[in-house]
Amino acid sequence: MGKKEWKKIRHGIIIFVMAFFSAIPFVVYGKNIDSQETIRIGYIDYGGFIDLDENGEYTGYGVELLDKIAEYTGWKYEYVYDTWDNILKKLESGEIDMICQAQRTPEREERFLLSKYWAGTEACVLYARMDDDRYYYNDFEAFNGIRVAGLKESFQNDDLKEYAQKNDFSFELKEYMTTEECFQALKEGAVDAVVQGSLVGMDDYKIICRFGAQPFYLMAGKQKQKVMEDADYALGEITNIHFTLSIVPSRDLVDFFRHHLQLYFLRWK
Repeated sequence: MGKKEWKKIRHGIIIFVMAFFSAIPFVVYGKNIDSQETIRIGYIDYGGFIDLDENGEYTGYGVELLDKIAEYTGWKYEYVYDTWDNILKKLESGEIDMICQAQRTPEREERFLLSKYWAGTEACVLYARMDDDRYYYNDFEAFNGIRVAGLKESFQNDDLKEYAQKNDFSFELKEYMTTEECFQALKEGAVDAVVQGSLVGMDDYKIICRFGAQPFYLMAGKQKQKVMEDADYALGEITNIHFTLSIVPSRDLVDFFRHHLQLYFLRWK
């Protein structure tokens, strides 16, 4: 199954779920439904989360979630692409309003505003080349000394450090600005593996370990208090009608869909 085919299946699942819940009668009380405010959303090259397709349309789980939030806030969106490091700088300065995928850490809580409600969950994944027979799933002895590419300022880098300590292997981290650069380094042999979140589904590489599932949140600069208050309101309402989807990896389902991200219903009350 190719990347394009998988994206069609994944987006079809999301749309089906949204249609299912839309059929359930309920009254939407929009807090700022007529605001028409344009919110600038930062995003990176994280395939399947926020993507610009060949028709100039934005697709992915993040887009579906934002569209649902807009039903309560009246927001319009402007999507701003950049590297992860630059996105964080623009977020802190107020040049962009919000990002949709950030793990909660003490350092981020000091620098940014994070939503009260999580928007999904994501695990860390270590990818290696398909033809590299040095590494197999959870072969920690073989991992010792492995060279790993990671995004600069990424939460996954810290998570990998904890995971390596727990499983008694060492690694050399090389930081890159984009996901594309990470995998290009892997392809060229500059590194042995890439650490990424499970939102990235890569057909051409094998998963050699999966660890550290964590919830992720919306995140805004400290000066965007009103934006985050409105986002929290919308997420709370979405949770109350059982819309919230969580993205978590399951070994069996990942194998079934060729190591791709799966959608589960969580927060049923």
